[in-house]
Amino acid sequence: MISVEEVLVTVLLIGWVVFVMTILTKALYDKMRRRGVEHEVAVYYNRKIIHFLAGGVCAAAVPFFFQTPILPVMVAMLMAIFAFTAHKMKRLMYWFQTEKNRYEVSFCIMWAAIIVMG
Repeated sequence: MISVEEVLVTVLLIGWVVFVMTILTKALYDKMRRRGVEHEVAVYYNRKIIHFLAGGVCAAAVPFFFQTPILPVMVAMLMAIFAFTAHKMKRLMYWFQTEKNRYEVSFCIMWAAIIVMG
């Protein structure tokens, strides 16, 4: 059974991931570009930052706050759909997504699979 604490932690983690994906990495992208870093390099760094700060922090939190993987997996799949939709609608978040690389979608799916197996 899903507890109120799990729901609250889920909401906090979603907020964290959204912050990392939309505010933090966009600001870092802009700063890198102003300093002369090439677009592809800035995107690559941002993808790694998202992997670590969003995927890693959330994965580390799961065993401490969740009794079942239901909510983390549901949110990971929603994130995969969100990332995939951005590709399909050609509305990429240019600071970390590229047309030729949809691995952020598979990252969300594999993150969910690993959480379930764990």
